[in-house]
Amino acid sequence: MADVKCPRCGRAIIEKDGRFGKFLGCSGYPSCTTVKNKFGFSDQMTRDARKWAHVAFDKIWQGEEKAQDRSDLRTKAYQELALFMELDGDECHMEGFDSEQCEVVIRWVKNGFGEGGSDAK
Repeated sequence: MADVKCPRCGRAIIEKDGRFGKFLGCSGYPSCTTVKNKFGFSDQMTRDARKWAHVAFDKIWQGEEKAQDRSDLRTKAYQELALFMELDGDECHMEGFDSEQCEVVIRWVKNGFGEGGSDAK
């Protein structure tokens, strides 16, 4: 990660060890909470928004069904969300969403998975 700078504070982005393994984060932690994943940089507020969007979204496909049925439901839910958000399938991933997109996901789920019409965006 030579010469990669944090877009928030300008300090170096370095490889760190976390509870789920290695990740790339700002060397200015704890005053700067910026991390980088394959989709780009994010701060704690954005990661919190992604977490809540996931909580809402996962209710669509998680349940009593067999594991294969859940996998099919998850795939279908992501396909419907991508269509609703006008994203390509490979772009429709919570880890790549910004805070506004996360809000769209939460509203979409609350409105019955898109049944609320375009005003859910």
